[in-house]
Amino acid sequence: QKLSFMYAMLLPDAGSQFPLYFGLAFGPGVFMKQLPNESALTLDYQLLLGLRLFNIFNKSGFSIEGGLRNHLQLTSDGQFNSVYATAGAVFTF
Repeated sequence: QKLSFMYAMLLPDAGSQFPLYFGLAFGPGVFMKQLPNESALTLDYQLLLGLRLFNIFNKSGFSIEGGLRNHLQLTSDGQFNSVYATAGAVFTF
């Protein structure tokens, strides 16, 4: 179990309604449960690429995103590299 606080920068912003976007996120993380002699504090970073389809049904649409998610352990050796994919809804107001 891990909790991360990440600041994300996405280009272009959702207000432009351009369908493709990319971004970078980074910040600290903390493991709630961790193996003995391993760091509970991490530096997390993420590279992402996504597609937002706006106004498919009235003011709602779909989003698909994928990227690389990594963390570096701060007080011990090691890092974890992973890939992810996610899908969700987009709402405009």
